[in-house]
Formats: sequence, structure tokens, C-alpha cells
Amino acid sequence: NATSLQVTVAVLSGIVWALENPRRWVTEPEEMDFDRILEIARPYLGRMVGAYSDWTPLLDRGLL
Repeated sequence: NATSLQVTVAVLSGIVWALENPRRWVTEPEEMDFDRILEIARPYLGRMVGAYSDWTPLLDRGLL
């Protein structure tokens, strides 16, 4: 499906990070070296772009 590669490369990156940091034990994602994670994942993810927009999830939503 459309997200299989993204999920798989995230798991792969986490495993590689854990193997490279065996003394870190249980680690929250926020405590991991995101530069290293992206270095591992980037070849599989293709071009990555960050862009600002005026989109909001609240626009055009129905009343609850």
C-alpha cells in the first residue's frame, strides 16, 4: 500500500540506531538522533520538502 515503504524504513532506521547505541536501552523517539535516522531513511524516501501553507484542518469541516 501507499505507506508501507515509509513505515518499513522508519522501523529499519530505528533498528540500525538501536544496534549502533546498545547502551541506550529503552529510548523515547524524541531522544534519538534524528539526523542519523534521516540519514538512514532519506535514500528510501526520495525528495523531502518542507513548505508553509495556509491550510488548516478546521477549514470546511462539518459541524459536530
